[in-house]
Amino acid sequence: MGKNNFCERSKYYIEQPINSITSIAFLFTCYFLWKLIETQKIKKTQYPEFYVHIILLVLLTITTFGMHATSDSSIWGKLDISTMFLIIVYSLLINIKVIPYCSISISVLLTLLLNFFPKYLNLTTFAIVTTIWILSYLPNYNNRVFLGYFWFLIAIAVWLLDRYKIVCWPKSAFQLHSFWHIFSAIGFYYLFTYNIPI
Repeated sequence: MGKNNFCERSKYYIEQPINSITSIAFLFTCYFLWKLIETQKIKKTQYPEFYVHIILLVLLTITTFGMHATSDSSIWGKLDISTMFLIIVYSLLINIKVIPYCSISISVLLTLLLNFFPKYLNLTTFAIVTTIWILSYLPNYNNRVFLGYFWFLIAIAVWLLDRYKIVCWPKSAFQLHSFWHIFSAIGFYYLFTYNIPI
């Protein structure tokens, strides 16, 4: 991953303050998942993946904050993309009906294996796996899947605009990448809850 390629730059202790702060959007997704568990009285045995998603999103919050807060994000960047890969692979395995407890083990093993071959732990691999994950929702298409797709499509658009500095104001409080965090957190919520009757 190397040195970060995001637009935001700061002269302060935290390299990318806005991008760092907005990583808490994933915690809001955890909160709303937890509220859904409580209001729908969902049992652990009914949807165990909800609890795993909450834990993984907390981990993503930490790694995303670390990546954006540090001036050299090579270690944190690797942890961040590994966590995203873990979430995506786990969710994909859940969607194709692999037993939830096996899904987390397989996801962790694949993520660790990918870290032993660092040249494959990159944005291309992530894009391929994410595309397969997104397509895995098509057999269960409903309004929640549509909303998940909608928010992820916007998230990817703002990520690309920021990543390739098409729209870039390095010292501004307005950072497109921060919207990637917010929009993808919303997208995660809808895709993770597509099968919950409300």
